[in-house]
Amino acid sequence: YDCVFVTTNPELEGMQGMDIVQILAFFSFIIHSKQYPCAVAHWFVWSEEPDEYTGMWIIFPGFNAGHHPDILIIHVNTIYCTAHLIPVYGTQAIPPEI
Repeated sequence: YDCVFVTTNPELEGMQGMDIVQILAFFSFIIHSKQYPCAVAHWFVWSEEPDEYTGMWIIFPGFNAGHHPDILIIHVNTIYCTAHLIPVYGTQAIPPEI
């Protein structure tokens, strides 16, 4: 699993204070003998409202104004827990011969 919930506003309760990111890599660096554990994260964007049939929120990979992936460096302490994203399925059955 490479997606996680990230605490972005600890003042808000529950999911209102979190976002979802896809972790692309973990790394750390040392400055003045202090280690900083970090992650490269691709941010996701929430839909305006939950899906009318499932009641679940839909998210999409985020992109900046230049249509490049919205990728940021985050401290690992902001990671709350892993996230299991459920894909959006099609409306037709998959043929048995596939």
